Amino acid sequence: MTNRNSKPGKDGIMQFHERIHLLLEKSIEGLEDPELNWRPSPNSNSIGNLIKHIAGSASFWILYVAGGLELNRDRPAEFELKEFRMVDLRVELNTVKAQSDRVLTGLTDEILAQSKTFDMPWAPSEGVHQATVHWCIMHAIEHTSGHTGQIFYIRKMYADSKME
Repeated sequence: MTNRNSKPGKDGIMQFHERIHLLLEKSIEGLEDPELNWRPSPNSNSIGNLIKHIAGSASFWILYVAGGLELNRDRPAEFELKEFRMVDLRVELNTVKAQSDRVLTGLTDEILAQSKTFDMPWAPSEGVHQATVHWCIMHAIEHTSGHTGQIFYIRKMYADSKME
């Protein structure tokens, strides 16, 4: 039985991470490029933007902050208006997922409790931040979850727009 009142350790975090990625995969299952690039309004993000942002965010929180790996992210570019190809985004998601799995596999209770100091290069005016490795990883999972819900909703809006 799962104790839902405790702070999840390595195994619980890995289970959360795997579960949200299965849900993310379900949200993009069968997605064609026109649906990937459709926007509910001119100022809205496409599903492609959200997928790109999910991969970028996981790269930042899990790989860079928690894992200490090199930061390879251009956050503003995640939201630029452009055409995405599902094949390219899948490669990016799979790469970040595999790298994240390696970081998560190496976790210990001591590492989870470590405090990390970091800045956000896209928001230098915000200054320096501090968070535990545990918080960073759980935040990445929570972030992916929220945007996965948006993807499901945008897909519904797209389908509804085609029935009009």
